[in-house]
Amino acid sequence: MKKSFLLLIFNILLIVIFLAAAPYPSIAIANDDINKNKSSDKIAKNNTPFHKQFRGIVFAPQGIKNADDFVINFKKLVEHALVPLGINAIIFDMHWNNYNFTSTKELKNLSRKENLDFSKKHAAKLSKICKENNLDVIVGMNVLTHQNYGQFLKAFPNLKWPGLDNLWDPLDPMVNKIAFKMIDELINSFSPKAFHIGMDEGYDFNALTLPSNRDKRFSNSQLFAKVVNDFHEHIVGSHGLEIMMWSDMLENRHGIVDLENALNLINKEVIMVSWNYADRPEYPWPGKLMDKGFRVIVAPHKDLAAAKKFLNTAIRENNSKLIGILYTTWSSKVATDLRYALTKKADHTKNLDENMLGVAETIKGTIGLFQ
Repeated sequence: MKKSFLLLIFNILLIVIFLAAAPYPSIAIANDDINKNKSSDKIAKNNTPFHKQFRGIVFAPQGIKNADDFVINFKKLVEHALVPLGINAIIFDMHWNNYNFTSTKELKNLSRKENLDFSKKHAAKLSKICKENNLDVIVGMNVLTHQNYGQFLKAFPNLKWPGLDNLWDPLDPMVNKIAFKMIDELINSFSPKAFHIGMDEGYDFNALTLPSNRDKRFSNSQLFAKVVNDFHEHIVGSHGLEIMMWSDMLENRHGIVDLENALNLINKEVIMVSWNYADRPEYPWPGKLMDKGFRVIVAPHKDLAAAKKFLNTAIRENNSKLIGILYTTWSSKVATDLRYALTKKADHTKNLDENMLGVAETIKGTIGLFQ
């Protein structure tokens, strides 16, 4: 009896030692808890659903001379071009130093050009234009990635991923504290239905090179998923909004670290926006993301032929988790040139931004696929 008892104690000690020594403690259990929580109930309670088929467009507001002229031109774009064509959602991308944050003195003191100086007043006007035209309002700010273009690291350079200008340090406790304030401010200003957290093109992301992860608490997939789930909990859990993100990092598209396993750890309430701009032999990822349980929005750009091929591939999946399309623009002339490109005859569009001509052609040539 004594030997059996000692053997039992010995086995228990071995298990404890093994667990303590494991380099990558799983966050899958915590994520299961998140997936089973009542956050989806909060979305349903605090929000009305998207239109049956999401038909959106994303851009970073930028005026010609100032923010006021953008508001005027945006109203014309919405009423004369977007609504008649069937667009029903707008994502305002407020990441590119184009919003006057007041949540901290460091952000408030940042300078910006007058045509990028959007305030709460402008946000309310833009949101009002959308809602008067039955357009869903979504606001966005890049989380983790593209920080060399945003305001966060300009105000808090000490919070960057050491040695990198494009990523913040996701394990510094001050990062989420400040970023949550920025998100709260944008939500308060735009009164959106959803929040887009970006997280695309995170070149150089590698959890094993992050000094604050020197004890290897997190693998690459675990760290990336942790960031997504942290912001899901804030946006969905605290605000009852939908959350969406670009999916390219999870598609292992950039030849950096393998993050595909993060798909098993990320909350399935996150909407994945899969963008593809080029003509490729195949487009497997919208189908893969839907098979993993995510709702998916497909996002083309300015190549109509490639867009049709990409979109039709996704549609052939015949999966109800494909919820719509998002047109990407990547131009400073959306409010003016896109309106002209969508409404004028070809001989009157010669001097317009080339991106806007391509985007207009793609919108007109594909939006009927998502009616």
